[in-house]
This record gives sequence, C-alpha cells and structure tokens, in this order.
Amino acid sequence: MTIGELTAQMVVEAKRLGYSDVSIWHNWMPRVGVVTKYYREQGLCVYDPAVTDEFLQEITRRCESGKVSENYFRKMRQITKRLNEFYLTGTLRMDVTLRGTKYVLSSSNERLVDLFVVHQGYGENTRDDAVWAVRKYLCHFERLGHETLATVTIDDVQRFILKVASEVKTSTLHDLFLYLRHFHTFLKEIGENAPDGAGLFCAIYNFAHL
Repeated sequence: MTIGELTAQMVVEAKRLGYSDVSIWHNWMPRVGVVTKYYREQGLCVYDPAVTDEFLQEITRRCESGKVSENYFRKMRQITKRLNEFYLTGTLRMDVTLRGTKYVLSSSNERLVDLFVVHQGYGENTRDDAVWAVRKYLCHFERLGHETLATVTIDDVQRFILKVASEVKTSTLHDLFLYLRHFHTFLKEIGENAPDGAGLFCAIYNFAHL
C-alpha cells in the first residue's frame, strides 16, 4: 500500500468515526503531507512503519537542536502514531486525551465548529486552541440537554463561566474567554439563534487583564 492510498483510506475511516472536517483537513492532513514529502525525498512510496519511525527520529533530532519547536514535534509524533496505527489495525482509536476530540458533539454543533474555524482563519497553533475552547463550551451544554444554543440563556453561560473558572489555569481561562467571545460574535454575524454572549465574554476577558 502506498502512503497516498493509506492516507485516503484513513480519511474515510476518520469520517466514519465522526471526526470533524477541521480535525481531518486542517489538523491531520497538513502533517501527513510532511510525512509524505519525506517518503518522496527518500525515493519511496510504499508505506512502511520503519520509514515513518525514521522520519520521526529526524524530527526528534531537529527538536533537540532547536530547529523546530516542541509543539511541532508533538504534533508530528501524534500523526505518525495515527499512520502506523491505521496501517497495522485498519482503524483509528478515538483518543479522549486529545484536545478537540474528547468533547463529542452533535452533527449540528460539529457544523458550527467547522464554519467558525474556517471563518476566523486562525493560524495552525491558534486553531487547535480555538477548536478546543468551542468544543468544550458546546459539549458542556449538550450534556445538560441543550441540543443547540437556542435554548441556552445568559444565566446558563454565567454558570458555565463559574464552573470552568475552577477547572483550568488562569492563563488558559483568558484564552478560553477570548475564543468564546470570537465564537459568539461569529454566531451573531451568521444569525444563529444563541444567547448574546459576546459582550459578557468581552467584559470578563477585559476584567481578567486588569
């Protein structure tokens, strides 16, 4: 099996498991492209876990020498694990420890996440954080029985803020509020029925920076 064939089949399996288009096309595939480029540079096309491990060893050396960031190394390590996993087992494990995947959402909320990220045009690193923030937010209300944000009130949002404030670090909380302010601004722009939370998150974000 060539690496291109493996990648195409992995995408089909990821969609079957319910991964969002953002996870597949904006998070995974650019990293798969880096692995594919390595194969081509070696004059190879048939997938081999040993070759993929050699690629990761090279990334490890580049990280240790300061040529790439630790964050980049972690992301490449994750995608090589997924490639090897799919090659050996034919499926993908839903890793609940990954930000953005442990918050399983309804199809309508998945659509909102995808539209939001594309609309904002975040960079690669920022995109992952924004997706995590919005998924955490939407999943919180789904677990309370709100299929959409149409039935969520400002009081509900305030209770979410109090809850999450006790769960995450202060620096993470600042970013969370920033992305949720962006998200509510986006919802208002597209006419989505939701509580008007942009002002609330803006006020809390500004207060936290005083």
